[in-house]
Amino acid sequence: MAMGLTNQVPGSKVGQKYADQVTAFLNLEAVELADTHDVPDLSIFTCASGRHLQQYWDDLISKGVSIMVCLGCVAISGVTSDIVREGARMGDMISVQQLFLGADKVFFDY
Repeated sequence: MAMGLTNQVPGSKVGQKYADQVTAFLNLEAVELADTHDVPDLSIFTCASGRHLQQYWDDLISKGVSIMVCLGCVAISGVTSDIVREGARMGDMISVQQLFLGADKVFFDY
């Protein structure tokens, strides 16, 4: 659901103007979506919309959406910066603070 919601914002009339200001933040188990080593191809995970996660991921990247991965969560999961999926970046304590404290709107999906 979170990938679909994040994908809708930059697709809207307003969102196209601000796509570079939208960030999908992957934490907890979602950090595994950014792992290219142990996680299977995202195309095998189909959402209720009929689209698979790889399509959502590719759409977000093509629209200029930033994907930040929680550094603390990856430490627990074993994901490392050398195996992070293209388009994602590791978020350290400072960048995560700046992201959430500077955000106009924050959507959470657990």
